[in-house]
Amino acid sequence: MQPFLWFALLTTLASASEQGCGASPSAPICEKDSTCCMDSPGCKGYCSECCLNQLTMCVEPRGQYTTSTCCPKWTIGCTTGSVGCCDPARPWQEHSTSQLAKHDIDVEDDFVRHVLKQPNLRRHSNLEAQQSLAVLEEEEPLPVPPTGTANASGYAIFTRALIDGLSAYTFDAATGAVIAKHPITGPAGTYFGLYYGQAPRVLPWDPNSKLFYLADVDAAASANATAITLYAINPADGSSTATPVSGCEGFPMGMSWDEALGMLIVATQTPSTVTFCAIDPSGTSKSMGSLPRGSSESTDTSYYAAYISHAQAGVAVRVGHKIVTEGKELGVSTVKLSGGANGGSSPTATWTPLDLGSHDLPAATRAHPSGKGFLGLAPRKKTTSAADAATPYSLDMIAWELGAAPRVIGNLTNSYPPQSPMTHSPLGYVTDAFAGGKYASMTVSPHPFPILPGTKDKWVVSTLDLETGKLTQAPLKPQPSIEGAETVSLAGFGLVAA
Repeated sequence: MQPFLWFALLTTLASASEQGCGASPSAPICEKDSTCCMDSPGCKGYCSECCLNQLTMCVEPRGQYTTSTCCPKWTIGCTTGSVGCCDPARPWQEHSTSQLAKHDIDVEDDFVRHVLKQPNLRRHSNLEAQQSLAVLEEEEPLPVPPTGTANASGYAIFTRALIDGLSAYTFDAATGAVIAKHPITGPAGTYFGLYYGQAPRVLPWDPNSKLFYLADVDAAASANATAITLYAINPADGSSTATPVSGCEGFPMGMSWDEALGMLIVATQTPSTVTFCAIDPSGTSKSMGSLPRGSSESTDTSYYAAYISHAQAGVAVRVGHKIVTEGKELGVSTVKLSGGANGGSSPTATWTPLDLGSHDLPAATRAHPSGKGFLGLAPRKKTTSAADAATPYSLDMIAWELGAAPRVIGNLTNSYPPQSPMTHSPLGYVTDAFAGGKYASMTVSPHPFPILPGTKDKWVVSTLDLETGKLTQAPLKPQPSIEGAETVSLAGFGLVAA
């Protein structure tokens, strides 16, 4: 059955059922802002979930996955990994084939519900615990900032583990000491309330204005909402603004702040075309041209061009797999946009295979400040040893150019992407930032604790001086959650030169 017919049938069955999403009293009842998603038409028992319209889509069973999944809208359904939702522009889940996908799904359990069916859910399930522990989290005292020699400040945005919403953190990048934290308020705070605690994508950062940006459509506006709103978040106090965007429409599959242009590069797509625009902080957009997508990921360079890892001077770069659904053929897509510093009258796209030797697909990529090649936060490839295979990928800072072997410029210690507490596989974003000659990353440092697994894991900021090679690593103090790093999701990270 074709996907659109499959989904239409599921929707019809769901709307006709008085018992909610699925033919069982145990099936969830979808609210008006959610869509029923079932493993098979008319399935009975615990075989369905409600996908939140604002940020998720229903992906039918595929490959080794016998369940449907509520995948983030900026990912695609794939047949590889720990949950089967792949972001073409940066790793979000484990890419390698996982035995977890073969889990026999015929019982009602939280493992299936929260990891395989709704992998980006990041909300505490016990409302009473939320109310009682939220005060504890919010009243955790901040340490007195040390008087050091740090010449950069850091900002980060995290989801909140115990209650819904986001919080912005200001910290000393050299010591990790949190100087201030603020809940996100204003229009962006209201907008992220529509996420109901689920994990967002990583927000682009402008080191000059010291603001995080997000371009998105409001799914509640209409059945075919295409109008884009530009949200700007000031992490210094948590305030935000919302500006209607003119001249650019459609759901942003990819976005990146182009520091050279001083604009947010946004890419939208239809089944046949990818369209680029550049949005300035006032909401005015500039067309950057369109490209035909082609018909297949295996043959067409522009098929995933709407997904952006990094943009600089009018060039949109995607570092990822060519065949995203299977996690194969690592490479770099480069699109020179029209109107950019290197762009002509229409965009041009190229694809270059990538071999990083001892390292794999970077979790984050940006242009090297020298103008030659890239900086990246990349995982070391695993060995064939059983002990190595049982651990997540460890991350390093690398510098690399196309056609040349990468150089490890920052050998990180105990730095990993977040792990799902149930699958123990990477699930969630980590990212990087650059300012004032400093390259930095925000990652997770696991600390095994047999009594309460995961509660000792910490978010760590690593900062590398590119000129001297000095590397510092420090956990945030205090941490965003008293329940451990994996109970929150990273939503933004930025660095500012002092």
